[in-house]
Amino acid sequence: MPGTEIRVLARTMFRDLVEAGYQARDVIAFATELLDLVISNLRRSTTDSTGR
Repeated sequence: MPGTEIRVLARTMFRDLVEAGYQARDVIAFATELLDLVISNLRRSTTDSTGR
């Protein structure tokens, strides 16, 4: 996904969360959880490819 599409997706998700009544701390918690999932996935991919 090109950078512009990522920005549009992020802005859309942010707008939808705010419109649904979520507060800034909720959006931060969501972003943190998303980053944790990405990191876990990357670690798992690295472990799978190195055999460790």
